[in-house]
Amino acid sequence: MDVKGSCRGIMAWRFGLLRPPIYVLLLLLTLVPAMARYSVGDVVEVMFPEPGFIGSYFLATIIYLLGDAEVYIEFHQLLTPTGSRLLRDVIRVEHIRPLAPFIARMEYGLYDLVDVFVNDGWWTGRVIDVSGVDGYYEIFFEMYNEVSYNVNYEMRPHLDWENNRWVGFLG
Repeated sequence: MDVKGSCRGIMAWRFGLLRPPIYVLLLLLTLVPAMARYSVGDVVEVMFPEPGFIGSYFLATIIYLLGDAEVYIEFHQLLTPTGSRLLRDVIRVEHIRPLAPFIARMEYGLYDLVDVFVNDGWWTGRVIDVSGVDGYYEIFFEMYNEVSYNVNYEMRPHLDWENNRWVGFLG
């Protein structure tokens, strides 16, 4: 690679003479703050890093953007301690992710990693029995050493949000 030519290209771009090289565009995209992904009114999933909530996500709507690092949100199911209204809170951007995509899947196999909608949020567990009566699956929540019985419409394949994309079972 011609280093001199490459430097000339960057300098010409810097002074508005040329379009930027693709690697400069990619670098700039990685430097864009995470806030650029979210807007007021977006429905997101919120993760609490505190004990008792690890491995769960709760639906919320962004009410305000608070700089580059935080958002003010209103939860869809969680209520204030008095139960009089929906809970609102300031959340760090790294604790939110976009709404998970809908994946139509009616049957799960033994040991499939799933998210189950219980206790007002999505909790990650593993299918440990698929022979349940009336279509119920037995789900084990390893983090809490608990078991629940759920029907398939309360479940979705588990996905992780990594590097601005969904990773895991995608259909």
